[in-house]
Amino acid sequence: MNPVTTALELIESIMNDNSISWKDNSMYLTYGPKKVNGVETDDYSIIFHVKDKKPLNELLPEQIIPSSFTIDDFDVISDVQIGELCSFYPADCHDRTTFNAEPVATNRRRTRPLKGGSSSINSYEGGYVATLGLLARDKSDGQIVAVSNNHVFAGSTLHPSYQSTFSNVLPLCAIQPAYENASYRTNNDYIGTVKKFVPVGDVDYTKSTLAGNPHLQYTSCDSAVVSLTSYGIIDSSSAGIVGFDPAPPYPFATDAEINSLLNTGSVNYAAPVFRSGRTCGPVGYPGNTYSCSLSVYQFGTAWVGLYSGHTSYFIDSIYLRGNVTSGRGGDSGSPVLALINGTWKVIGLFFAGPGDVSYGIACRITSVASKLNLTHWDTKMPTVSAVYKLQNINALDYGTANDASYVTLSGRKYFFVAR
Repeated sequence: MNPVTTALELIESIMNDNSISWKDNSMYLTYGPKKVNGVETDDYSIIFHVKDKKPLNELLPEQIIPSSFTIDDFDVISDVQIGELCSFYPADCHDRTTFNAEPVATNRRRTRPLKGGSSSINSYEGGYVATLGLLARDKSDGQIVAVSNNHVFAGSTLHPSYQSTFSNVLPLCAIQPAYENASYRTNNDYIGTVKKFVPVGDVDYTKSTLAGNPHLQYTSCDSAVVSLTSYGIIDSSSAGIVGFDPAPPYPFATDAEINSLLNTGSVNYAAPVFRSGRTCGPVGYPGNTYSCSLSVYQFGTAWVGLYSGHTSYFIDSIYLRGNVTSGRGGDSGSPVLALINGTWKVIGLFFAGPGDVSYGIACRITSVASKLNLTHWDTKMPTVSAVYKLQNINALDYGTANDASYVTLSGRKYFFVAR
């Protein structure tokens, strides 16, 4: 039995059970290192992040969180820690004092052919200066798309249950590079239009009252994709990532592979992690020649805000930390990879972190891929770009040569064949 998978399944079960009275003080749950007297241990536990931590003698019996849980004769210990709200915001790996300091400067400049890890922004007023994560393939039509966060490309668009005056912002334009001053932009900086996104609050759990606020809803992942203006702005090298030494392609990791990063019995336990973005640049050895290292140290739910004035719980989150800052504001959307069984694989998209930047948070690539119907790009350039065209064809004209009887898509004629 995989202890990580078991713990995560237990967390989901607890979150779904609204009859549990001791959940009332819990804000969110994760799986990570247990603390004893404020010091981390080597033991992994289900962590109940609470609004305030009280002595046992001040709690009613039904309010006390069990010290352990047993599933099929397998014991999972628990821990209680104070929760914290994360936002889009140790020493940095690279010099960030000047815009021209390398290697971060490469992440910030105009990148053609387009490549993951480069600065990006949307055209919405007040959009976030952030990062284009990677190029992937949309399985619904076979096209190559640019992937980043919802709050990067889609303006923090909310699920309809959240919306009041804030409306759907599609279609937004995506821009690379992310000049803070719009006056510097040119038409050549527009790389595409938002194609689809995962709205904040897409998981409608009744357990949203977990933090004592019924208006907060759960979200699977912070992600969106952009249709490119043309394939002229990419080539096969665009499957790569700025500052990342290993050559593409980079397969998407499975949930089992991601979970193995916290399984002490797996060869992948504490495996190296790499992340590249426009603020902190390339971070993670041996992904590049720098000695700054990162790894996964916790899984679970993250309490993150603000998204168009709302906070949300992100249920499929990966927590990262190392001997340096894992990321700062502007690194949102960065691709996150891990060395799994000797192969670098994408495990998620960086999207948040606490104000003290002691760790960073990524959403799982499995959630991103499932919600947006994506797969990794094998570096092969598509030969034909799909064209969507609606045209009425009169059945009475079937078999004739006039324009009403066929439609031309990608240079080919398609005739009306039904009567």
